[in-house]
Amino acid sequence: MSTKSSRAIARQFDRFGAALASTRAELGRLDPPASARREFNALLAALDDAVAASHRAARAARQIQPARQRQAVRQLRGTAQQIDAAQDALGRAVTAG
Repeated sequence: MSTKSSRAIARQFDRFGAALASTRAELGRLDPPASARREFNALLAALDDAVAASHRAARAARQIQPARQRQAVRQLRGTAQQIDAAQDALGRAVTAG
């Protein structure tokens, strides 16, 4: 992996993390219905985890540490699944509430 490609990969992870952080900030300003507060907080926590994993992946790419980058990407995939599950749960809670 070249330094230039590592930097480009790091920038992509940084941009992705920034987009997730922006989404999280926008959602954080909302006031969910009381019946969905737990699910809403779970979604915010999943987004926080995804932002952190994206930053770890970017840092590993910048430092040209492929093993750490792969680990962070696996964590990022896991957080994406958590976000998906949290969104589904929030949707059900809002609909039922």
